[in-house]
Amino acid sequence: MRQVRTVAAQFTRAGLAPGDAVGIALADDRANIRTTLARIRLGCRPVALLPRDPAPLREDLARRLGLVAVVGMAAPDALGGAALIRPDIEAAVAAPDVPPPAGGAELVVGISDTTGRPKLVVATEPMMVDKAEILAG
Repeated sequence: MRQVRTVAAQFTRAGLAPGDAVGIALADDRANIRTTLARIRLGCRPVALLPRDPAPLREDLARRLGLVAVVGMAAPDALGGAALIRPDIEAAVAAPDVPPPAGGAELVVGISDTTGRPKLVVATEPMMVDKAEILAG
């Protein structure tokens, strides 16, 4: 949790606020999980921008959702005119433990579609908790 708090503090300093749609374009699964949890903690709407998807598809998704920023490691990760935020996962600076904003969190997920343009699905915090409980058995 300390790493999630640290990354959340980095995002706050970068200007992210509750309700912001923020893309993620990180290939490393552990970094992806930490940054997604940090964005949820801040009340941002995480949007997965899968590296395996063609750049024009990711660009269209970024523009359709009005991304404020993209969490990534390289300049090409910044899509749709969004700012690029490079997280420092290994930062040693501890962030204050700030409770998440009221109202719950959401995660936006693009799912496959036969048109070549993914459908967007919003998963609410209760939906994510239910799914986690099912997976945990």
